[in-house]
Amino acid sequence: MPIPELPENRSISVRFSKPMDLDSIKSDTFFVEKREGGSYTKVDGQIEKMPKRIDFVPTEPWDVGGVYRYTLKSNGSMTSSVVDCGLSICSEEGLPLQTQPLGEKNVQPTGPVFADYVYKAREFYVDTIPSSPDAGGPDMTIYFKGGERSDDVLQSLVMAPYADVNGNMVSDRDATVGEGAVNAAGSAYLSRRYEVEEYGPTNVSDDSYPDLDPGGVKPAPNSAKILSANVRGYVESPPQEEFFDLSNPAAIFAPGASIESLNVGCAYEGFIFKDSGEAWYQPTPPPPTMYPFFKAYNYGIPLDCPDDKFTYLMGGLNASVTDEFVAGKGLKVIVHPGQILASSFDSFAKVFGTTSYQPVVSGLQIMRMRYEENPETGLRTEPIIGWISEGADGGPTLNVDVDLYVDAPRIEEGIPLIGKDNLQSYPISFSLSGPVTFLDDGRMMVEQFNTNSQTIDLVITTTSGQYVAITPLLLPEKGTRIQYISDSIK
Repeated sequence: MPIPELPENRSISVRFSKPMDLDSIKSDTFFVEKREGGSYTKVDGQIEKMPKRIDFVPTEPWDVGGVYRYTLKSNGSMTSSVVDCGLSICSEEGLPLQTQPLGEKNVQPTGPVFADYVYKAREFYVDTIPSSPDAGGPDMTIYFKGGERSDDVLQSLVMAPYADVNGNMVSDRDATVGEGAVNAAGSAYLSRRYEVEEYGPTNVSDDSYPDLDPGGVKPAPNSAKILSANVRGYVESPPQEEFFDLSNPAAIFAPGASIESLNVGCAYEGFIFKDSGEAWYQPTPPPPTMYPFFKAYNYGIPLDCPDDKFTYLMGGLNASVTDEFVAGKGLKVIVHPGQILASSFDSFAKVFGTTSYQPVVSGLQIMRMRYEENPETGLRTEPIIGWISEGADGGPTLNVDVDLYVDAPRIEEGIPLIGKDNLQSYPISFSLSGPVTFLDDGRMMVEQFNTNSQTIDLVITTTSGQYVAITPLLLPEKGTRIQYISDSIK
């Protein structure tokens, strides 16, 4: 990741997801330093404070090529919310600034499998120690260099509106689909009721995926539709055969129960039993912990809950509108990579070969925009480039291709089976397009839809590297709707 440049005529701007205790933001909890020789000295300037944003305006312009850093202080703990708001930055609720939402990650080698006939999917796994939702973390320090003056029009953009008004990264909407359903594993649904509900999707019909999303609806601003590409279970072929070495059929077994399919948003209303009487295999002699595996299934009949297949987004970024026009592309826009926070969503995992299922809670997800690759060095050091051109309606349209990393640092807490997931820096790519409009108060509104679909293969293994579950999640075309609004420039 490169050290970004900040033009000498621009200030530092920091945004927060919740209103902050402005009294806790002062020169010893938020400060800027310049590297001088082998040490850092504080930079003089003015802190301008707003409930969800602070700006630092230096007394003197940044030195071109100079190395700087700014620090936001927290309580030093990923697991504790205890904080002295005189020494750390706090929210209005008195909670410490959370500086490490991805948690702490360590790469570990997988251990031995319990028998040589068991397929080993990977040699390493990532062990994640998640941060507690109300905890703080270590002090956050960001480095940058002073850059040449820029006369490009800088747009500071923030997602608006956003559903998660209390910033708890949960969609506070009633969850009642599945009440009364029978489940051999216990609870049939996650019951949630709220006195005041946050907003959900639109009521505009979306029939793009009738099998995966019956009765589907289109997304509201700043939300993303998530579908399971396998909601019923495996029908005519061995489960997940593309992931297993079926020359050794015993490899498909995992210790304990395995996840066979997943329904996002709600559970199952029933099951259909099918038995062809044909064995897939019968090891000779059979291993002591195995048994013949027949083509017999309890296929899940998923409940319909189109309103509950969304995650809700929050984030902001800066973009510079240049005066560079390229024929066939449009007006060049430099997008400085930011991140998007996505609220937790519920799924229901069907346990392999049974009429049982368990709720799975994703927890917070984080999507980090990646720098573009420098064609000369092959390193990702360049900002994202977009283009404003004339759209089909004659108005301006922004088109941009964005590579992202997806993380779900708390998903293991919400999985009913012991295992290690692969949602750490999971790469996806979106092509985004949408109109640019100007509001009466001078603010710019940018709306973006994904014009391509993406599949995330959620993989869970044991610490020995053996598969527990593989389930594909689909981010459908035009299922993600992002809406940014700039600060007023009047």
